[in-house]
Amino acid sequence: MVTTRPVRLDDLELICRHREEMFRALKYRKIPTVMVRFPRETHELSRSGEPWHRIERLQHIVGWMDQWLMGKKMTAYGTVN
Repeated sequence: MVTTRPVRLDDLELICRHREEMFRALKYRKIPTVMVRFPRETHELSRSGEPWHRIERLQHIVGWMDQWLMGKKMTAYGTVN
């Protein structure tokens, strides 16, 4: 499968090793990709993570949606010059 569309890798999609491999492969192919890690967190981040990490996770999700669905330019995704 060949794709150039933006990709968002959630904790639930891939185990850590595969997520990092996918991230590196997408970056290598110059596909817009961002990986966000939260120290001390597991797959339960959305339900039982540290409060600030839960807020930041949601901000990243909204930012990604704003960028790729709404067309807003975001520095985190390399689309602002």
